[in-house]
Parts: sequence; C-alpha cells; structure tokens
Amino acid sequence: MNEVGSPATVLVSGSGTRVTTVCVQASMTRAPLDFHHRYTVLLATFACRGRNMSTTIVSHGFGMTNQDHWYPYLRDELGAAGHRVRVPQLPEPQAPQADAWLKALTAETAVSPAADTVLVGHSLGGVNVLRLLEKHDVDAEGPYAGVVLVASMAGEVGYDALAGFFEPDFEWPRIRRAARTFRILHAADDPVTGAATGEHIMRFVTELGATATVTATGGHFPTTGASRLQLPEAIRLVNDSVPNCPGIDEREPGAVCLPP
Repeated sequence: MNEVGSPATVLVSGSGTRVTTVCVQASMTRAPLDFHHRYTVLLATFACRGRNMSTTIVSHGFGMTNQDHWYPYLRDELGAAGHRVRVPQLPEPQAPQADAWLKALTAETAVSPAADTVLVGHSLGGVNVLRLLEKHDVDAEGPYAGVVLVASMAGEVGYDALAGFFEPDFEWPRIRRAARTFRILHAADDPVTGAATGEHIMRFVTELGATATVTATGGHFPTTGASRLQLPEAIRLVNDSVPNCPGIDEREPGAVCLPP
C-alpha cells in the first residue's frame, strides 16, 4: 500500500458516470498502517469461518508461473481459512496464445460450480477471465460468485504480440451477466496501462458495475523486474466475493476506493 505521507483515503461511489464523494480519512504512520492491513486480512479471513467455503481459481499474468509473486500467498492464506484455491499453470507464459490460455482456464473451472467459485485474474490473466465469462453459459450453470481483476486491462495496451487476447472487442453485457460481483484492484502508477489507467478502471466500473480499489502506488503488482510476495488487498477482495461472506467492507456496485 501507500507510503507514509501519501494522499488520504477517499471512498467514492456512484452509478454509471455519476460519482459522489462519501468519506475522507487521513493516512497514519507506517506502523499503524501495517497493523491495519494485517488486521484487515485476519478479520476478513476469520469472518468467513463457519460460512460457505468457496473455490478460488487464479489466472496468472503474462510471463509468470503459478509459483510467482503473491500467488502462493493467496493460496496459503485462503487455504488456511478452509477455501479451495487453484492456480493452474497456463501454457507458454512467455509467448501466450489466447485460445490455449482460455482452453486451460475453462478446463480448470469445469470441476467447480460457478455459484461457489471466485475467479481472480492478474494482468493478462484478467483478460483471460473476461474471455471465459463471455463463453460462460449462465442459463445452464448460473453466474460465478465473483470476479477479482488485479492490474488487468479493459482493452489493448500496445503489445502487438498480445493482440489476439483483445480481438474481437469484449462483449460487456455477456460478461457482466456471467458473475454476481466484479472487484478491481489497480495502482494509479501502473506502467502497463500508463496514462490510460483511469480509462481502463472506469470501463470496468461502467460496463461491469465493478467496485474498484485504486492505490497510489503498486505498479503492476508487481512491475516487471520487481517482486511482490504478499497482496493483502487481494485477500480482502476475494473474501468480499465469497457467497454469504460479506467480509469487512461492503460497497455498492460501481464504487471506486482509494485506500491509504
């Protein structure tokens, strides 16, 4: 999360393009801030004990393996609370093909009831999740419990080798119908979405009714060449998506949140 002296917490929510400020809370020192996020993870995790346990399936990012960065952390933390977590290794992560990635993710989700499954997509893995939702038969299988997109993209970002993931255009109404909730985690300084970061975030909010959590820093969670072994905010967003598990911080669809 943000460093000491970063901007205050601002929670704004709205419908469509109308946005209303709800509250402002100043940042504290780093020690209380670290405690706050540890407490957030523990509270969100233990709030789910005794409630419905879910399956979480993670679609990892471009150039990554299922053992990289915060994926094992997510698996271990949610697993400790009794949830089933699967992070499949997608084929050829350094030279991914859209059809192959979608086929692998479809096979992974086939064994889990949609109503009890939360899908997590990181970076290009989030685009893979969107394509899965386009193909999902909601009438036969019902919608997924929830979707969490971490540093994902709502359209092309200038990587010609990945153009196949963004063609044709997304069928947003079909995607929105395929999951009960959509939650976004994105950093304002994400170098992949760059100057268009706000446009990507607001496309998710307006097209999917998503709740977006935006941090001032964080890069691409992580940026290429860096490492990010923990991501507590992702734990909270998954717990908020679990059926019958409100977590610690329910927000209406179409919210944009800037945590400390």
